[in-house]
Amino acid sequence: MPIGDPMRRIACLILPAFAALLGGPPAAAQVCTVSTAGTAFGVYDPFAAAPTDSVGSVTVQCQAAVAIGISYSVALGPGGSGNGAARLLRSGDSSLGYQLYSDAARTQVWGDGTGGGRAVSGLLLLTLGRLSLLNSLPVYGRIAARQNVAAGSYVDTIQVLLTY
Repeated sequence: MPIGDPMRRIACLILPAFAALLGGPPAAAQVCTVSTAGTAFGVYDPFAAAPTDSVGSVTVQCQAAVAIGISYSVALGPGGSGNGAARLLRSGDSSLGYQLYSDAARTQVWGDGTGGGRAVSGLLLLTLGRLSLLNSLPVYGRIAARQNVAAGSYVDTIQVLLTY
């Protein structure tokens, strides 16, 4: 075939475009977000023999332009106490110790890798039929029993870090 043959010119244009498709998605082709539902403990009874438990959630949602597996990690900061091993709810000058866990048995402290706590990891597999998925992760909270505290509304703010 001569170099000026129209079929050869078309093949030269199609092959590089097809090769670009096989190269994988650009870095901006995936986006993940995080949302939360707080762990609300309700009324705490300082005379109760059992701890006060509650469940909140962290939801990870990822979208991609192509089918892809997206690995992610969710870390929970230490809160206002600055210590993930000894989180505190506060009301004025009073504080109430509590902890957040990644398991229902409340044995795995959910943290940021410091103070004995660790982040929670997962994988979302986005397929051609589902290019947007979410995963809701329960956050198990516990306030230890029999803490002597003043009446009040106790709060703490936890920073959530999503890495993907």
